[in-house]
Amino acid sequence: MTTQPGRRSATARRGGLTSTALLGLLLPALTVGMLLLVQPHEPVDRARPPEPTTLKSASVACPAAPDGAGTAYVATGQPGVRGAVKVSSGDQESSVRVQSGRVSTMPGAGAVVADGEGDLAPGLIGARFGDRRLAAVDCPQPSPETWFTGVGAGTRHNSVLELTNPDAGPAVADVTVLAGGGEVTAGDLRGVTVPGNSSVQLDLSKAVPRRGELALRVVVSRGRLAPTVLDELPKLGARPLTQDWLPPQPEPADKNVLLGLPAGAGTHTLTVGNPGEDEVRATVKILTGDAAFAPQGLDALRVPPGTVQTVAITAQVRQAIQDGALGVEVSSTGPVTAGLRSFVDGDLSQSAPVLRGGTPMSLIVPPGDASVLLADAAGVGVVTVSSWNEAGKELKEQRLEVKPGTGGKVDLPTGATLVTMTPRRTSVHAALMTTGDGASIVPFHELVLDALIPDVRPGVP
Repeated sequence: MTTQPGRRSATARRGGLTSTALLGLLLPALTVGMLLLVQPHEPVDRARPPEPTTLKSASVACPAAPDGAGTAYVATGQPGVRGAVKVSSGDQESSVRVQSGRVSTMPGAGAVVADGEGDLAPGLIGARFGDRRLAAVDCPQPSPETWFTGVGAGTRHNSVLELTNPDAGPAVADVTVLAGGGEVTAGDLRGVTVPGNSSVQLDLSKAVPRRGELALRVVVSRGRLAPTVLDELPKLGARPLTQDWLPPQPEPADKNVLLGLPAGAGTHTLTVGNPGEDEVRATVKILTGDAAFAPQGLDALRVPPGTVQTVAITAQVRQAIQDGALGVEVSSTGPVTAGLRSFVDGDLSQSAPVLRGGTPMSLIVPPGDASVLLADAAGVGVVTVSSWNEAGKELKEQRLEVKPGTGGKVDLPTGATLVTMTPRRTSVHAALMTTGDGASIVPFHELVLDALIPDVRPGVP
């Protein structure tokens, strides 16, 4: 029988499954089976923080000496350490021996960098002292962001920002300036390039000439830089030039503790900067060893967004010093920066916010009568103050018991060149104030002992 065109054969309908139909049944089943064998991918936890590891290399950068007169020093805050650090100043390199309990001199009047490797990296510290009256700075490690509040850019009060590059490659920084009327446009302070192994000094009276107090924010966009600010009241009539370094502040905070109130005739000026977008109100309290109180006659300070405001606190501080005042506390409704400038008996000194610390902290001691100032302990505990002389001999160890919200003052033995302050079972704010031919104030900070290693793991392609 022939099959006519257009009609399917009855024999074909009665036959078994075709290959196409069989594949249509088997492929979905095989696909489901293979999917059941595949293990689901666990997503990468991207929220894990960097893990700390022992610091293997560290740099501290000291600014140039004022007018070429002054000495830089290097030491370690760690016990049982000795060795040599590499010291570089421009294209000059040398090696300086470092040993626990001793302070070593670094050569050169220009900016100088000390590099510690291995056991000499954790706890590496440096300092620069000026020769014209008391002036001191704790030489910083490179930082990606730093604030300075209370700087000047005029003929009666001026500041010089110095950026030191410890590495061989160039580094770049952007400097934001806040004034009483808001942010100041300063083209010369944007994209500042610092060649490798060198430093750049920026005279603010030339970069942003103006009256009034300012706040600076230094942000490093490439490489590493260690910023410092040398503040000065220029010679005016019979008044001689006076200088000191302004300590840095790492970031704005809603509570700032500033320690160090030199006694004598003169003025004390508080500057508060508000980098935020909303107005803040800042209140000031006087800190003593056992209390914090609001002084009479000092109203809350209103600081509009993006501005800097200044208030004279001379009258309140003068009486408080006689009653044992150690510093001031600035509490605000939003994060602010702060700085306290004292001009006493013809000498300039600067105080900046002191970070709370609960681990050993070390500083190189300037020449003069030195005291450790402590404030606002977090809880009941003991603070141990250890010091060493020029020969590396440990001097008398001193202890101070503290309670919540309290502090005190510990006078260092004569001849101390290195001091370590160790809180036990508590944390405190602390600064080192030295008096003699003027005054200088250097904040304590926790030693840098660890490096942070980012958590890097493969993700999904």
